Amino acid sequence: MGFEKGASLLEDLVEKAGGCAVMDGGFATQLESHVASINDPLWSALCLIKDPHLIKQVHLEYLEAGADILVTSSY
Repeated sequence: MGFEKGASLLEDLVEKAGGCAVMDGGFATQLESHVASINDPLWSALCLIKDPHLIKQVHLEYLEAGADILVTSSY
């Protein structure tokens, strides 16, 4: 997907949401519910290295709950 197409999709989503779209799902809280440790300043990077399956699982749960946007942690 090109940048222009992605920008257009995001603009459409915001318009459908009435001009504002909230994009916070409490990702760390969801990871904690799957027993991921977030007690380190680099918790997100450590989770990507040690437990990448949990990252995937939480994203899938957001999609199943109806999320329109997923934010990645691609360091």
